Amino acid sequence: MGRPTMKLHTNPDRLFRGNIIRTIVLMGFAWTASLSAQTKPASPKPASAKSATTKTGAKANTKAKKTTETKTNADDKTPLIKSEKVAGLTARDVQIWVVSPQDPHWNSQTYVLNGLPDFVGSQRPAPDAKQAATAAATAVAAVAGGVRLEETAAAPGTASLMPMPLGFITFEGKVPEETDVVLRGEKVQKFCATWPKSRIRSRRVQWIKLMDAKSVKDPVEAAEMFPAWFSPVQFDETRAYLPSAHGRCLIYDLEMKEDVPVKVSGNKEQYALGNLGAHPLWNVTVIKPQDDQTWRVGSLDRIDPASGKKGDEKSDAAAVESKPGSDKKTDKPADAAVNNDAASKVETPAANPTGKPAEQPTENPDKNPDPTGRQVAWEDKTYGSVGEIFRTFQPRFHEWGLGEGESRVVANVLEHWTKSQKFSVCIFRLDRVAMDALLPLEILPEPETVIRVGLVIVIHADPEIIGEIDDLIAKLGDPVWAVREEATAQLQKLGMQARDKIQKGTSHQDAEIAFRCERLLMQISAPGQ
Repeated sequence: MGRPTMKLHTNPDRLFRGNIIRTIVLMGFAWTASLSAQTKPASPKPASAKSATTKTGAKANTKAKKTTETKTNADDKTPLIKSEKVAGLTARDVQIWVVSPQDPHWNSQTYVLNGLPDFVGSQRPAPDAKQAATAAATAVAAVAGGVRLEETAAAPGTASLMPMPLGFITFEGKVPEETDVVLRGEKVQKFCATWPKSRIRSRRVQWIKLMDAKSVKDPVEAAEMFPAWFSPVQFDETRAYLPSAHGRCLIYDLEMKEDVPVKVSGNKEQYALGNLGAHPLWNVTVIKPQDDQTWRVGSLDRIDPASGKKGDEKSDAAAVESKPGSDKKTDKPADAAVNNDAASKVETPAANPTGKPAEQPTENPDKNPDPTGRQVAWEDKTYGSVGEIFRTFQPRFHEWGLGEGESRVVANVLEHWTKSQKFSVCIFRLDRVAMDALLPLEILPEPETVIRVGLVIVIHADPEIIGEIDDLIAKLGDPVWAVREEATAQLQKLGMQARDKIQKGTSHQDAEIAFRCERLLMQISAPGQ
């Protein structure tokens, strides 16, 4: 038998599809080669003096064009391209924090609950029924004119929202159509809420085109969307209306991890304050409740860092030199002198209701001896209410460059957090240099003036608190149930400040004390409980 022959069976449809595929691939190669030839730079040619001058001018025009364009960066560390400053435009950034020496988290969810409307979409826990009832029953008194917050317009259902520490940015003047704002910080743990909605990437938040919105609400109607404690800034007609925010400010709520820079020591009669941070602390105020339902106030103008770094004083001097209208050149922002710095005298000049920044004299650092533990200077008189104390702060707020609306919101928050504490609180201000180090802020196009005010409320720093904690832990074993319950509630309110003592109480020989301490530890670790 002969060798069998192999027959090739061809499928016409299969051959046709193969030809189509080969044709497409070849066309793709041809298109790629053509595109490469078009984009390939031409070989350099010798240029005459005239052509060289033309190219130099073209480069200059290109460079000038780049300085006015907006650049959106995904990289947190890449700054926006700077632009020409917008004449007559002032931006104000106000940030309030609540901190505890035992907790490195600023505005920790352990202490701070949500005080914003539901549409903002905060990640913080909401007040429980008891806290909501208390907030609705005891509205915080406003500063200006003795008007109470319950008499101001606010959104229905927001009466239970308590004043909370947060940040907000306002504008005075004409805001350009396409304005972007970027806020970033290496120590930011998370942004709990922003309004209007923004782009959040890790430790960075960006608002794009503030003046762009699909629908524009009536300013009064928009202001009434917010709770009464925050409405003063929304009703302030001297601030620019931002259509994207349906209001007159940007809002941001963040949690940051940073050591508390102030150290409080001493006894019942005398306090000493030290600065453990890298920047000066300004307008340091201690407010101490008395047994007769009055309050005592002590203060220090400034506390320099314990390290004695000259860089902090140098930066303040540079900020003063770079005030608007100065001919001296400096790397510091031109508006840094308007709100910080060298300028925080206890004497309170006449109020400036326009909110325009006032120039202040430079304080001599040599008048600040012993920065590691300065004695608090107590006032001779006492105050009948916390609201009375913060009414005296009004001229100081205007010194810092805040207007009426911003001042009232700040006073509402300070008053609420001072009244809610059984022990003394310490309040201090961070200057522009410290704020720029913690939370760099970029606005494009750049306003002519940028004012930044950072206020820190330190709770659980009273030297008397340690003895009080020991007494409360002992009461956990009291024979009377009501006494035990009250002591438990007080220790829970102290939170992280009492944690070390409560931890030791878990091994107490009294079973009731040990049991309650174990339960308290779990509650303290659960924010919002």
